[in-house]
Amino acid sequence: MKILLYNPDNGVTRNFMPHLWMFLLQSLTPAEHQVFLIDGNARPMNEQQLVSFIRERQIGLVGIGSMTRNGGSRVSHG
Repeated sequence: MKILLYNPDNGVTRNFMPHLWMFLLQSLTPAEHQVFLIDGNARPMNEQQLVSFIRERQIGLVGIGSMTRNGGSRVSHG
């Protein structure tokens, strides 16, 4: 299975500080799965770009991280 771990842009700063949860989950994922990591602070993507990325690579599972200060952000799905 192809898995995407996505951390949205924090909307506060463009400073990139890697989020360790993505690397930890990637390292714990069994080798037969392919894990993609996207941090929105380092690689900003709008909704359409993210959907295209998921469809083009046939991602089967998406994990989305969040910080408390992002709680008001809207994440849509379809």
